Amino acid sequence: MPQLQGPENPILRALDTARPYLEPEDRDKDLYELQPIEKRYCFIFYALALDSSIPNPNSIGFDLWYDFGFALCTDEYHEKNLGALYSKLVGGEKFFRDYDKSLGIASNCDATLPTCSFDEFWRAWRDGTMADLFDKYGVGSGMDGGTGSGLGRNIGFHHLREFLSFPFEKHELRPSVWRLKHLLALDDNTPLTGFPEIEEASHEYGFTPQIDARTRINLRQFYRELLNTVDPLEVHRAKERGELMGYAESQLILVEERVRDVLQKID
Repeated sequence: MPQLQGPENPILRALDTARPYLEPEDRDKDLYELQPIEKRYCFIFYALALDSSIPNPNSIGFDLWYDFGFALCTDEYHEKNLGALYSKLVGGEKFFRDYDKSLGIASNCDATLPTCSFDEFWRAWRDGTMADLFDKYGVGSGMDGGTGSGLGRNIGFHHLREFLSFPFEKHELRPSVWRLKHLLALDDNTPLTGFPEIEEASHEYGFTPQIDARTRINLRQFYRELLNTVDPLEVHRAKERGELMGYAESQLILVEERVRDVLQKID
């Protein structure tokens, strides 16, 4: 985990604000003294959620955007919805109370809503029982990511329950398509040397060192169109069956010749 330095670092400010939510024996510890590592890692995200912030997919060393399910989101709108869901889980109406306070007005928000403790939070994330935690505190329906739109079940983050059900020691067993989505969320020119998990998964989908820059651009465009059209897990299953190109064409996706060559090699 990288060092956090500087008093103006927004993550450090969020961590300081969140310290009272730690167990008493941990409140005076430096971040790097929190043990086990799952507790330390989750505390950073918990602090961001209390601050009504969401992680950045481009952050090297912090895989929070992926590990807490933002890779599943259809777009930035649903990322904000998921971030709000986490904020409500850990802080209730804190965001709205803080906003009213910043305006100098009395808040009508309920300060007594039950919220999960940090100790519950990090243990649930470690054990793969986060869905139970969302249900326990009355926000489980939002976890399913339904939007009521005509595009149906492919919209939002409807695989979140399954994604968060993997315990810490089995995270590498999650379908690799979510790492593909993380790749597509990065700035296009971002080197993958700082993202070894993304680099490994990207090879499964044709992003090998052998392809040229133009093919890489076309392949990105192809996957963005495909994943915006269909359920990402169906893409993963088609790749596993060796039928990725046929599946894409069955969804009326135009497969450019350079991309076709890559998909044939994958299949």
